[in-house]
Amino acid sequence: MSEENNESRQRIHQLIGELNFHLELFGDYIAQREGYRQYEGLDALRFYLMQKHNWLPRDVRSLSYDDLEFALAEERHGWTIDSQPKSKRRA
Repeated sequence: MSEENNESRQRIHQLIGELNFHLELFGDYIAQREGYRQYEGLDALRFYLMQKHNWLPRDVRSLSYDDLEFALAEERHGWTIDSQPKSKRRA
């Protein structure tokens, strides 16, 4: 393997991690917006989808990050990490 190839792989994994982290921050935003007291991050997103679509817990738990991104794309439209309160940002 070339070093250039490994650097590309590393960058891809870093970007995927950043996207997943932003999805969790969006979950914090949803939790705050919906007034959830017990849920944040991915759990808030799963709970939100259960409430909105009457999905079962087993169904939302089986969603991958890509599936969550797709299911929440319309909801996330216009949301930016800057709209997240600084006290909730983790990095």
